Amino acid sequence: MRVSEALTEGRARQQEVRKAPHPVGAARLFEGRSDDGMGRQLLGSTKRLNINYQDSDGFSALHHAALTGTPELLSLLLEAQATVDIKDINGMRPLHYAAWQGKADSVLLLLRAGASVNSTSHDGQVPLHLSAQYGHYEVSEMLLQHQSNPCLKNKSKKTPLDLTCEFGRLKVAQLLLSSNMVAALLEGEGGHDSLDPPSTTPLHLAARNGHKDIIKLLLKAGIDINRATKAGTSLHEAALYGKTEVVRLLLDAGINVNMRNTYNQTALDIVNQFTTSTASREIKQLLREASSSLQVRALKDYWNLHDPTALNLRAGDLIMVVEQHSDGRWKGHIHDTQRGTDRVGFFPPSVVEVLSRRADYQEGIAGEADHGITFNDDSDSHGVVVNWTCVMVTDESNEAHRNTIKLWLI
Repeated sequence: MRVSEALTEGRARQQEVRKAPHPVGAARLFEGRSDDGMGRQLLGSTKRLNINYQDSDGFSALHHAALTGTPELLSLLLEAQATVDIKDINGMRPLHYAAWQGKADSVLLLLRAGASVNSTSHDGQVPLHLSAQYGHYEVSEMLLQHQSNPCLKNKSKKTPLDLTCEFGRLKVAQLLLSSNMVAALLEGEGGHDSLDPPSTTPLHLAARNGHKDIIKLLLKAGIDINRATKAGTSLHEAALYGKTEVVRLLLDAGINVNMRNTYNQTALDIVNQFTTSTASREIKQLLREASSSLQVRALKDYWNLHDPTALNLRAGDLIMVVEQHSDGRWKGHIHDTQRGTDRVGFFPPSVVEVLSRRADYQEGIAGEADHGITFNDDSDSHGVVVNWTCVMVTDESNEAHRNTIKLWLI
């Protein structure tokens, strides 16, 4: 091909690029047409060429080569003094595009030419954000070796580790967790002493998207399982998004099922309020079983029309007790299996009989003298029905609220 013909074709391609609505769309015009021979002719001609010419989207030849070209073409452009960190209208540099595509050879060439690994685009992305999000292990490793910072946040306040956990990139997540720089990320923004909760954590993002292997990896790495955002813990996220197996995994790992979010909701409250799917019914059952310390049966009807928070009972109703409040009332819920609905509210413990207690609840009682319920045996242990006295101590005073209930020995 003669130089004049090569220049004519080059100008035609530039016109095509100008008409393209987006840089990526423009780059596709060059797919399969990276002619290294033509590139050498153009770059070696006596005609004066602007190697850093940019189209209306800010795309240069080096951007195109990094995105869709060969390492050989990229090398030719760099030898011809193409600006290695030239930016398009989105603040994206050639290294961003090579990292996004997972092109390790091109990434290495750009790094050796002095490309900045921690320069951000207009949305706050560094190349490591892109390689991590799309699961490009070799490129991510290369960027880390060239001092890319895995703790940098984009405009969405997400780090490369956040993105690997959100999109389930297990191998890259393992790579990032091996960096000694990410330890602080396992506790979330600002650590436990921060007044403002983090906007998200890697565990929340993995839980929301159902990535069990990522969750296991994070737990093994020592992430705080009970770290909360304004929306709650990772259990809130998994429950709201219907990730049944993640809910089961988090419960088995010992997450605090009774933690409340900024809006005073437990994970069970959120499922009851916002979800109606088949998965949510199973999740409700898992959360009920985990959060219920006591199962009781109503001894008689109980109605309190003056209290909108009251749980109205009929004799024989089975109630799962969720909380024991300092004013002496218990909070529980009743599940209507026929209608598939739940009723939640407060009732006095004097109107119920205890059917069962969870072992872990008994252990919790022993460790929490200020909040616990103690049972004092005041009766003959040979009988079938035993009267026990329930003593509840408030936080504000030493006043004890006493109620006698019946415990069926089963």
